[in-house]
Amino acid sequence: MKKRILFAVTAVLALTNAKAQQGDFWNKTSLELGYGYAMPFTPTTNIKTSDYNSFVNFTGGVNYDLNEVWGLRATYAFHKFEHKNTDNLGVDYHKFMLEGTFNILESLNNSASYYGNSPYEVQVHAGVGGTFAKPTQGKGTNKMGNLQIGLKPSFKTSERVSLFLDVTYVSNFNQKLGYNGLSAHDIDNGSYLSANIGVQVKLGR
Repeated sequence: MKKRILFAVTAVLALTNAKAQQGDFWNKTSLELGYGYAMPFTPTTNIKTSDYNSFVNFTGGVNYDLNEVWGLRATYAFHKFEHKNTDNLGVDYHKFMLEGTFNILESLNNSASYYGNSPYEVQVHAGVGGTFAKPTQGKGTNKMGNLQIGLKPSFKTSERVSLFLDVTYVSNFNQKLGYNGLSAHDIDNGSYLSANIGVQVKLGR
């Protein structure tokens, strides 16, 4: 009888601990969705980059807080670079990134309690990933590596919901297509800037 009671108590404690850990996971996890603008910088081969400024710029992501200061972020972004006057000159980017995040205001909270109850947050995020670039005309896919760094200020509208602005600089490696979708073999690296506004929602209670 004692063994049965001990087994039952142990099972209940294990189940309770598993549920607590699961709840903690969701409390630390949030989803984000953004829309905005992308501005190409390089390469400039045979194009004027300002002709390819993009207002078709979507992002979606998952954030996980390791603690109050550090976290992880996985995102997908779609950028459509297209000539402002010619529809058949352009390229679509499908970008996947894994990043680390650093909450600046929370780090200052250790020495300045003023920030403790503030609805504002400012994160720096940086990481690596890859992009599949597909030209508007023609076949084939340009597979590129990426490094990026960004600044993401946000404002909490409630305990679970925040509005954010995310400004990110992206560097491309092994870029073989220009923003017009045509070959740019003489340049292996490229770069652009994106600026998105969006909403972030915590999944926990």
